[in-house]
Order: sequence, then structure tokens, then C-alpha cells
Amino acid sequence: KLFLYTLICFLILSCTTVLEGSYTWDEFIQERSANGDFFFAEATAPDGTVSFGSSNDSQWGANTMATRHCSENSGKICRITQTKTLPRKGNLLGIF
Repeated sequence: KLFLYTLICFLILSCTTVLEGSYTWDEFIQERSANGDFFFAEATAPDGTVSFGSSNDSQWGANTMATRHCSENSGKICRITQTKTLPRKGNLLGIF
């Protein structure tokens, strides 16, 4: 059971990204969407520390990465303050 949980976490986190450096929300989305990510999250700590996370497969993955990175940088519990999902190109489901 532990192995399965570890494997699932590894697979989810392998599809997520956190960038180092100073980015605005829009710059972060532009940078990561150019690399194929569709899901974005912003996490904020009580002291004002802000971190972003993105994922190419789930909003949960983006949220997890943003809150983890924020907590590591601030030493505080962070909360998600903003999310965004971009449409996938080539999604033909809406045509039918």
C-alpha cells in the first residue's frame, strides 16, 4: 500500500513544476503554458510570501506544488489564493 501511494505521488509530482525566481502571476502562466502546463495555482502565506505551481495533468498537482513551495519558503501554512485552468488545444469534445 505504501509503495502504491509513493508511486502515485511520484507520478503526479513528475508532471508538476515550480519555478524559482521572481514572477508575476501572468508571467508564470505565460512561461509554464509555453512548456505545456494547463493548471496553475498561487499560494500565499500569512506573512505575504507568494509561490506559484503548475501542472500539465491536474489542478490538485498545481495546488500541491504551490502550497508546498510556499510553506518551505515561509515556514508557515499557506493557502491557495488563485487558480487558473487553460483550455487544452485540440479538444474536439465541444464540437459534437
